[in-house]
Amino acid sequence: MYTTSYFNPSKNFKEENKELREENKKLRTRVEKLENELRKYTNENTPSSMVPPFLKDLEKKVDKEMKDERPKDDAQPKQNARNSRPEPDKIEIHKIETCPDCGMTLTKRKRTYKRIVIDIKNIETETTEHISETGHCSNCDNVVKAEVPNTLPNIKYGINVVSLISVMSIGLNVTTNGISSFLKDVIGIR
Repeated sequence: MYTTSYFNPSKNFKEENKELREENKKLRTRVEKLENELRKYTNENTPSSMVPPFLKDLEKKVDKEMKDERPKDDAQPKQNARNSRPEPDKIEIHKIETCPDCGMTLTKRKRTYKRIVIDIKNIETETTEHISETGHCSNCDNVVKAEVPNTLPNIKYGINVVSLISVMSIGLNVTTNGISSFLKDVIGIR
C-alpha cells in the first residue's frame, strides 16, 4: 500500500527524510483511525454479544499487544501517597534453613516477602564547651564577648533540645514531669 525505497543514492537525504516523515504521519493517522474504530467494539461497556465474532480473536490479539507495549514501570500499581515508603538506607536478607517448629531442613521457595521498617537510630547527645573571647572597645569603653551561635542566652541546652521541649510542652501538651522523664530516660539529659 505505502512503499518507499529506504535508501536511494540518487535522492537527497533531506528529500528522502521528508518523504519518510510524511509517510510516517499518514500511517500514524491511519493507525489512530483504526484503533478508534476498534475501540467501539472493545469498549468495556459494550456487551459481549455486540462484538462481531470475527473481531473476538482480534480483540484478544490487540489486548495482548497493548500489554506488551506498556512500559514496565506502569506494570506495578501506583501506591497511595499515605502508604508510600522511602527508599531503604540498607537491605537485610533474612535466611531460613530449618523449620522453627520441628527443625527439619526446608526446601527453597522462590517467593520472598518484603517489609520496610522505619526506625529511630540511637539518639546521641553532644556536650560542647564554648569558650568566648572578650575584648575592650576603646571607642565606647565597653568590654564585649563573642556570641555563641545556635544557642539562646543563659540557657545550658542547645537549640535542638529547646525546640524539642517547646514542641512537647506546647504542641503535645506534655507535663513538665513528662518532659523531664523523657529527656532523662530516652535521651540521657539530666
